[in-house]
Amino acid sequence: PPSENAENDCGRVSPKGGPSSCSVTALHLESPSKRVQLTGHVWSKPKFLGMAVGVELDGEICISLLEHDEEYLFTLPTVYVRSILTLPWVELGGVVKVVCRKSGYQGRSEERF
Repeated sequence: PPSENAENDCGRVSPKGGPSSCSVTALHLESPSKRVQLTGHVWSKPKFLGMAVGVELDGEICISLLEHDEEYLFTLPTVYVRSILTLPWVELGGVVKVVCRKSGYQGRSEERF
């Protein structure tokens, strides 16, 4: 896990959060020097699919661009980990929606398997 106040190309990032129950995670990341914040919550719902695991990520992430007074809300995809007993690999599926609260613009991406 990242250390508290890790320094990287984005400036100083301060992670805060962690598991709030057995399957719900709340998170908050910020970079004051870049004036960016990320907050969100995720409820993971795993399903075993034979040689794969599907994890539905129920929740949303909000990215705040403080300099522009903009917030973008993202829903989360389903994660599929395939070939779990040999060489695992990951696929993303489902619908991801993005909405700008300020302008009302929105987008959608859908992956089908």
